[in-house]
Amino acid sequence: MKFSSSQLHQEPRIGSKVDPFNSTKVTVNAWSMSVLEYYIEFVTHAVFKAESTFLELPNHFRHLPALRNCVRGCLADEMHFTALTAGCLKRLKFNNAGNEHPVTPEAFAQKAYRSLRLYLERETDSTQLDPQVVLDMHMLMLFALYSSEYDAARAHVSMTIHLVERLWGFSKFSNMYQEICIAGDVGLSRATFCKPITPRTWYPPPLSNVQTFEIFARQPSLRFLGTDFSHHRAIASEDLRFIIASLVQFLVFARAHYPGASVATSATDARWLHLTAHAILHRLLSYQPLAEPTLSLQPSIYVHESPSPHSHLPHQRESLRIALIIFLSFLTTFLAPTSLGRQHPLRLKLALLQSENCRVTPQAPLFRSWEGHEDLLLWILSIGHCISSITKSEQLTWYEDRAVETVETVVGASERTFEKVQGFLERFAYWDMVQRESLVQLVDTFRRRASGNTFD
Repeated sequence: MKFSSSQLHQEPRIGSKVDPFNSTKVTVNAWSMSVLEYYIEFVTHAVFKAESTFLELPNHFRHLPALRNCVRGCLADEMHFTALTAGCLKRLKFNNAGNEHPVTPEAFAQKAYRSLRLYLERETDSTQLDPQVVLDMHMLMLFALYSSEYDAARAHVSMTIHLVERLWGFSKFSNMYQEICIAGDVGLSRATFCKPITPRTWYPPPLSNVQTFEIFARQPSLRFLGTDFSHHRAIASEDLRFIIASLVQFLVFARAHYPGASVATSATDARWLHLTAHAILHRLLSYQPLAEPTLSLQPSIYVHESPSPHSHLPHQRESLRIALIIFLSFLTTFLAPTSLGRQHPLRLKLALLQSENCRVTPQAPLFRSWEGHEDLLLWILSIGHCISSITKSEQLTWYEDRAVETVETVVGASERTFEKVQGFLERFAYWDMVQRESLVQLVDTFRRRASGNTFD
């Protein structure tokens, strides 16, 4: 598919407010303007997804003045425009959208690398350094990420954080650039399952008791979200339960403020959602109970000669952590179907989650090694089934089969109704708008197999 002006208007037009420009050094034509529009309306929309989703008002975009300055900077300085173009074109190519320019993304990236290196060598006075170089480095990180050059992408993130800390201090840096750094770091770490690099000084405060009480007063059913995680302390360690509590709080707030819900959303609320989602992912990716999770899907290599009664707990804990990352990653991207295609890193996490469960139970049915924790296992498998069905992952059958093995233990053979299973999942982490279709498919499968009819 060619990159055309019609593609630029499929999402809210933040970019319609970014003009006019007083002076430029970059040739302004239809193609250069389309690149800038693509950055404003697609790349920026992806970074600040919570605000785009929950406010639905592009005029209220918090960083609109800073975004105007970025676009002006790209038109006034060829280095900024070249770096931005390299990242945008590579993202387009990754999403199979193509572009109409004869110059490849790689050529723009090489030119941007040279320009940025010369600029940093030339500007010895750090007080005169243009903060927009942070955006340049972020766009080159995106270029590397969409090129599957993960080490190079991580080097860009590391260098960017180091530069910001040394020159400005991360906690004092421009809000927009700071949040771009955070999104880039967490996004790369989520794709590669590495620990994030950014410091934790930017974490937003939790909701107050008053805010939580007001939400529960309007929507009493939300007070039951996440309550059953506390029943599995052997698997969910204290520090992991603290992260889960933050995730449940985020989910309660998001469900209460989603467009059409009972609570109006302000720009401050949207910023809290945006930063909190990244902070929870930052914590989950930094928490690593196993030093090196293995991606092999061959269960036979995990046979333990004489397992202790609790030898499987670290792998169950890792399964829970991966499922939480998958769940929150999906929540923050489910409104952008193009990001959930066959190349999406969620597919890798599904394989990793399957692998950790193979460690737990190399030969026996999966639910037997989760004795006493079958309801938690059902929630984990439901997340795997939901995402694998959406991403058309090859793991779909595996998750479906394991869920069928587990559900009878959890809810009983006579109670495998949608409402009953949904009630169990609600007590962990569940959003009907996101998970309903997958759960309907699962319950239908339960019923067909119970009746012996596997073909209708």
